[in-house]
Amino acid sequence: MSGTNSEWNGSPLMGEDEISAKTTSSRAVLAALRALQDKIRRLEEERLAAIEEANECKRQLSSQQTESSLSSKNLDYERLMAENRALQRRLAAAERTTRNYEEESLFSRKSHD
Repeated sequence: MSGTNSEWNGSPLMGEDEISAKTTSSRAVLAALRALQDKIRRLEEERLAAIEEANECKRQLSSQQTESSLSSKNLDYERLMAENRALQRRLAAAERTTRNYEEESLFSRKSHD
């Protein structure tokens, strides 16, 4: 063991420049860690926002599908109702025709009697 000031019990003594460099380095590491923590926090917030947006899109899609289904059913109902009205008109016309034939038939029988 030499008796120089740079050693003390086998450990080198740090000069002010070395202490300053290590302090600066430690501060830089801490700043980098804080920046990473901030970035992780922002990314987590963005991830949660993206999940919420995806869930909202799913809700909207489901709602649109329901509306589309109801709209389709409504169109089917309207089509069926239109067909029903057309059939009712045809039935009424057929019943009038039948009554006319019956009346003619009765008239023909009375005139032949």
